[in-house]
Amino acid sequence: MNWLHPQCEAAITPQVTLCLLSSPSCSPPSFWHPFPVSCRLFGQGLVSECDYGRWYKQRRVMDLAFSRR
Repeated sequence: MNWLHPQCEAAITPQVTLCLLSSPSCSPPSFWHPFPVSCRLFGQGLVSECDYGRWYKQRRVMDLAFSRR
């Protein structure tokens, strides 16, 4: 346990990323939601998306863009 700074975790697979981002301990701070500036700043990307269906669709598009086939 490190009390000097928050811990950082790296997720490699989409399944682990989904589990981390959908867990209640990883929810964004409550002060982000009321301000429209934060929505424009962070947007709805792979990291900040809360809707799984939309996240999965974006992930599928990104997989095709970065595949080596």
